[in-house]
Amino acid sequence: PVGAVPAQDAFRAAAAEVFQTRRAVSEQALGRACADGGTMAACRFRLILLAAALARPAMAASGFGPRAKPRVQAAKQVRATGGGSPVLRDDATACLQRAGGDLGVAQSLYLSDGAKLVQSRDPEAFSRLVSYREKVNAVSDRTSYDRTSHELLLKLTWNSIAAFMPFDARPSRKIDRRLKRIADASCKSESPLGASGPILDVGCGDGELVPHIRELAPDQDQSYLGIDLSTVMVERARRAHPNTRFEECSFAALASRPPQRERYACVIFNGALQFFADQDDTLASAAALLRPGGRIVIAHVHGASFVRQENSGNRAVAVSTLPTRKELEAAATRLGMIVEEDALSAETGGEDFYLFSLIRLLT
Repeated sequence: PVGAVPAQDAFRAAAAEVFQTRRAVSEQALGRACADGGTMAACRFRLILLAAALARPAMAASGFGPRAKPRVQAAKQVRATGGGSPVLRDDATACLQRAGGDLGVAQSLYLSDGAKLVQSRDPEAFSRLVSYREKVNAVSDRTSYDRTSHELLLKLTWNSIAAFMPFDARPSRKIDRRLKRIADASCKSESPLGASGPILDVGCGDGELVPHIRELAPDQDQSYLGIDLSTVMVERARRAHPNTRFEECSFAALASRPPQRERYACVIFNGALQFFADQDDTLASAAALLRPGGRIVIAHVHGASFVRQENSGNRAVAVSTLPTRKELEAAATRLGMIVEEDALSAETGGEDFYLFSLIRLLT
């Protein structure tokens, strides 16, 4: 591989292009998806997954800094850094090479490979996944929701996103400041057991909150647990933070485990609550994991308006929007909790930056 343009620039530019055009399906994209052969039905499914995958990073990628102006070819950017470490995963590099350097085609290939693997290992699950994706876009109510298929779609989607995130990617200073506010809210405690305690980070991604949590509570490495559905995200998190616990696991699976002796001081949903169809049930499950004085932190660095667009463009992936303050207060009342909003979040009513805490009363 040759070239010198950072891979994250290509990723950011491609994502921005997809978001700006808002074209979930096009003949050109379908042709790209079919480039490696296969039936038209299989190619349509690859394209569906590609559209779902790109809707999220389209805006999330802005966390890496200003969007690049031109769309650039990516294969020439896959190279070793000065320290000899690869910029991207080997399988992502291979997809870029197969795609002739086109990032959109490479992601399509990566998703296609993942879908083929599901189809070969569990044809029934693959069939349910295709059916779920078609139904959820055609029907606006929740009767079409299938949690198992949704979680599989999330896994495939986020694997394809994480695979093309450079290992050395860092958030912009603006996003980093917002992550610090989220970590600060997460490390507060009204508990008589102390200011810090076990933290559960739901949808932890690559562990972007860990450095800030560690700065605020240096002893948290052993009491922090990050969970995510994406195998690749968890691998990235473990690579970046080798002394911190991460697990490939759904929140539903974790919440259904036998009660632990030590409950959590905080359960975080950072950029994650929109991926839960029944948010009331999810918050109730999170509250049941808390110790007295514990809190649930719900956050999104790009705010509620971002999530509404995400939900509008990809209901099969982002199945919900973020709750309003009124909705949170109603949920808190049912759970015996109170609501606290971050000052920066309150400036726009959570539209540009969303950060609320539900605090369990000391009873």
